[in-house]
Amino acid sequence: MLINEQKFDAGLTFQSGYPVFSTFLTANHVSKKEDAAATANLSENDIQEILELAKDPNIGNRIVRSIAPSIYGHDFCKMALAMSLFGAVPKNVNDKHRIRGDVNVLLLTGKGASAVGLTASVHKDPITREWTLEGGALVLADKGVCLIDEFDKTGIVTSLQARCSVIAAANPNFAISQFDRTESGF
Repeated sequence: MLINEQKFDAGLTFQSGYPVFSTFLTANHVSKKEDAAATANLSENDIQEILELAKDPNIGNRIVRSIAPSIYGHDFCKMALAMSLFGAVPKNVNDKHRIRGDVNVLLLTGKGASAVGLTASVHKDPITREWTLEGGALVLADKGVCLIDEFDKTGIVTSLQARCSVIAAANPNFAISQFDRTESGF
């Protein structure tokens, strides 16, 4: 059973300057449907091509070269990005400890690219007048990959369920940085 109600809210109308209707759905059962694109089946040709590529002893280098081919070098960064994009197989150790298959990457640079950051915020719902927590990019990328720029400027400290790989870039303050630039990290 599904009941769709639309209620006129004068408070919202006054704020926005045009008629606003609040929509409420009342249901006795709700189920989440998977994204059709994410659950698309592979054709036999796709499977055969993947199996052929898997036999190539140079496939790792081919994948690394395919990431940002217009940018020369930075093979370690490209390899880390490839590992994050492909991920790993999650493991259960003795059915007691779960190891996630997500591969996280943090790229540090002194060059700023944008002012966009990760957002998870608290908002007051104009309809119910209750405070709600809206998950940001990590929550929206659940079981996927989240790309974050300017990670050092987020200013957010919280815990949210996020089962995704993170590829983040940050601009550290080199005046107070405590790392050795001569170390490769690998």
